[in-house]
This record gives sequence, C-alpha cells and structure tokens, in this order.
Amino acid sequence: MSVLNAALDAYDTRDSATRAMLLALLAFELVWGDDWRLRDKLSDDAVAMARRVGDPQTLTLVLTQRGITQSMPLALSERRADLREASELADRLEDPLLAGHAAFLGALAAMMAGDLEQADRLLTRLSTVTEQLGQPLMRWYAAGAHAKRCLISGPAKEAERPAFAALDLGRSADQPDSMLWFVPQLFVARFLQGSLDRGDPYLLDLIQTLPSLLPTAAEITPSASMPLIIAATVSMTLCEVG
Repeated sequence: MSVLNAALDAYDTRDSATRAMLLALLAFELVWGDDWRLRDKLSDDAVAMARRVGDPQTLTLVLTQRGITQSMPLALSERRADLREASELADRLEDPLLAGHAAFLGALAAMMAGDLEQADRLLTRLSTVTEQLGQPLMRWYAAGAHAKRCLISGPAKEAERPAFAALDLGRSADQPDSMLWFVPQLFVARFLQGSLDRGDPYLLDLIQTLPSLLPTAAEITPSASMPLIIAATVSMTLCEVG
C-alpha cells in the first residue's frame, strides 16, 4: 500500500489511464481493511477518471477491480451493473482474460443476489473462456466458482467434491490463498450435512490453521476482518458439535 501511495504522490495528478489504475489498485489493496468508505471513494474516483480518459481497456480493468472492492451487499446492484459493462467492453476488445475475470466476478455477484439463472450463464461463459486461455489461475477461479454454485443448489455432500477439486487446482497453480478459499466451502458443505465433527480432513483442525496462512509481509495491508471471521467460524463449529 505504501508503494501505491508513493506512486500516486509522485505521478501527475491530471487524468490518465495510469493514475486511474493506481487508484483502482489502491482500493483493491484495502479490500480487507476496515475503512470501506475510503475504499469506495478510491474505487469511484478510479472509474470516474477512466471514463473521462475514454480508454476502453482502462475502463474495463477499473470496473472489474471495482467488482471486488465495492462494499457488499450495500452496492450489490451497482456491482452487478459494473461487471455487466466490463463484460460487454471485454467482448468488444476481444480480450478473453478480461472477459474471464468479468464472468467470474459477475457469477459470484449473481449468486449473492440469488439470480442463479444469470450465475449459470456466466459460469458457462467462464468455462468457455477458461478453456480458451488454458491458464492455471483461471482454472482455479472457475473451479472455485463452480464449487460455490454447488453449495447453493446441493446436495451438500456432492459439493465437497468440487471444493476439493478447486483446492487441487489452486495448489497446482501455487496459489497461496487456495486453502483460505477451500476451508469456508468445506465448512458450509459439512454444516449443511450436519457433519462438522466428522470427515477427513477434520474441519476444526483446518480452521485453526487458517491464521497462520494469512499474509504478514510488511508491504501487505493486514486484514481487519479475516481474523474475526476465523474466530467466529471456530466458535460456531464448537457450538454445533457440542
């Protein structure tokens, strides 16, 4: 975050594609922070500047970034609109990578809104783009989104298999967040089955390893919410299993 702030201080304050992207990246860096108002302002400023600059690729990138950084669920409808626009722009640019990111984030937003038909359309789009790209990171994204969709429609026992498949893809792609994505999905699957105290691997042991997986490098903004989420998940698990 300090590097991005220094870059913004040093860079020309006039509208430019570079400055818009710096603002969007700084908002993204604050996604796990506690100052959501600052994060939203930076994201809004980035989009407004990208529109003034008039470069479609910059606008697509910034809109996609805002699909992650906007406060949820306060701005869910706006988030979905941004990602629809990003998807349309990516198609016009014929950029499959941008299209894949927009489809991935759009599918997650659609699931959050309960719009499963749209989620399924976007997941199909994501699968097509993923096969076209052949990138390990996009394969992991697609598998994780598919696992999340399975958790919604069930049966819960069947949702464990895609969650494990996504974990394997994340590990093979050397993604340090793969376990942080996997454990919540496994928690939901077993919670719905009433089996939080059963199964291999043992869920409570996995949850209690998560704090050690959080990034702690000096250049990374500490997460204000993740330790609280982990503690709440441990408490809920202990209560459920008695």
